[in-house]
Amino acid sequence: DNCKIEFEEYKSPAPFVGAREFVYIDTIHRLPDGTIISFARSLEHPGRPKSNKFTRADLKIGGWALKTIPDEPNKTKVLYLVRCDLGGAVPSWVINQITSDIPITVERLNQSLKKLGNTQQF
Repeated sequence: DNCKIEFEEYKSPAPFVGAREFVYIDTIHRLPDGTIISFARSLEHPGRPKSNKFTRADLKIGGWALKTIPDEPNKTKVLYLVRCDLGGAVPSWVINQITSDIPITVERLNQSLKKLGNTQQF
């Protein structure tokens, strides 16, 4: 199944910034040209009601597109898109840190795909 509901929690990076949580639906598809796309958006889910423990972030849209580069079988073009309201007050240095972590996320994805091997299942 290529569609699932996800729950994620993130600890506060600083004493004055509240912890965040995301509740979203994510789907993965392979397009006819071989591109793999994964896209997500927030939703309300009875399995994860809002609580005072976390600030609920609103993922307006988020996703990845992964496309092999012709004639370079070991290389993939990666596109990442996100529009998100983290809710509450978040200092700009925290936003900058999140943004700077995206290349690390791409590398983690790369390592996971190497372990997975054949991605034909998508």
